[in-house]
Amino acid sequence: MFAADKGEDEPISAVLPVLNTDEDQAPKEIRMRLWMMLATVALLTGTGCTHTALEKRTLNQASTLTDLQYLQVLDNLAMFACNPAALPWHMKLTSASIQVTDQGTVSFLDSMVHSKPPIAYTLTSTLTAQRGVVNQWGGCPTVSADNLELLALAYQKALCPQDQDGKIREALYEKIAELAVLYNLVLTKETLDNAISSNKKLEVAKRWLLIRKNEDLHEQLDKVFDQVAKLSRPITDVQVDNYAQRLSNKVTEETRGEARAKLQVQQAQQVLTVQQTRIGVEDQIVSLTREICALPYVPRYPVTGRAEHNPHDIHLAQYKVKMLLDLAEAPQFADPWVCTSSSRSGLPEGACYVGQFCKCGCQCYACVPQTRLATLRDFTLIVLSLAPIETQESPPNLPSGGVTYSPTVGGR
Repeated sequence: MFAADKGEDEPISAVLPVLNTDEDQAPKEIRMRLWMMLATVALLTGTGCTHTALEKRTLNQASTLTDLQYLQVLDNLAMFACNPAALPWHMKLTSASIQVTDQGTVSFLDSMVHSKPPIAYTLTSTLTAQRGVVNQWGGCPTVSADNLELLALAYQKALCPQDQDGKIREALYEKIAELAVLYNLVLTKETLDNAISSNKKLEVAKRWLLIRKNEDLHEQLDKVFDQVAKLSRPITDVQVDNYAQRLSNKVTEETRGEARAKLQVQQAQQVLTVQQTRIGVEDQIVSLTREICALPYVPRYPVTGRAEHNPHDIHLAQYKVKMLLDLAEAPQFADPWVCTSSSRSGLPEGACYVGQFCKCGCQCYACVPQTRLATLRDFTLIVLSLAPIETQESPPNLPSGGVTYSPTVGGR
């Protein structure tokens, strides 16, 4: 605090100077120093808005994820509209980073000469504020040949949904069969029937025999499932009493215990037998699937005779089969839903997302009408499923892709 006294002139203190001047001058100097103190406090406390800026930046960057996914799908569609035999590309966004850094400094230098009134007062102040913002997406490119082949089929189906000659549908079911064989997946009767029927390489008689065999195997599998459901039920007291009566012609606690133990042993043996039967029937269905797929080799499995994969890879394969089946059979992909044009002016008005391809002397734009945005959403989910983030996505030492945006705002 600063003090003003009407006494005799005294030296100015080095720490807390005491002003000896008239009554009007002292409040003026006090007000100036108070304003400097308030400016300092405001600058130091102003950095509290950093968390608000970080929150807004995080939400803004997260909201761009949908735009990035849609735009890379539409860019691929524009490329395939120019060249149906193109090789697709896909960047998997695997991580994100948002950083906001605020820095501020304030300094002031004041001096007074108090020889005699009026007081000579000099004030020099410096204010510096700086904010650094870093928004980053970490990505990994799709390099798997199998996944790229599946993506190519998806984009071809999107641009040719009616598939007049049936070649795309045949290729989709061929990939479904290959995934089933490689990952030992048991296809449903309807899916396997469609895969057999769409395979034009098979003779008519051969297709009929395979469909008939598929029907017989799935009937056996249904019976096995019924037995599994029956054996999964707990043993009832009535069963125990009936079995105890047959064992010793009397029902006591001792005979009940003996009967229950024997029934449990019998049930465990039956469960094991049914499980072995189920495995045998499922293996026959997989073997039947192998007859219609175009693998140039017979997959070699361990001594168990079954494909051994980690649960994550099997789950991804199952989901790929579902997505390929949706592409082949889902009604929303059976009629045209993508608009393409060689110029942007040729696209429908009000398109939210527009993809572009301009290379090799070909220029094309692709978009989706407002009424088919749901189809674009479903198709984008299919693309993400056909090119999933896997445990080991890229070869060793292959750098991952990244996009960094680092604006810095400074002021003095």
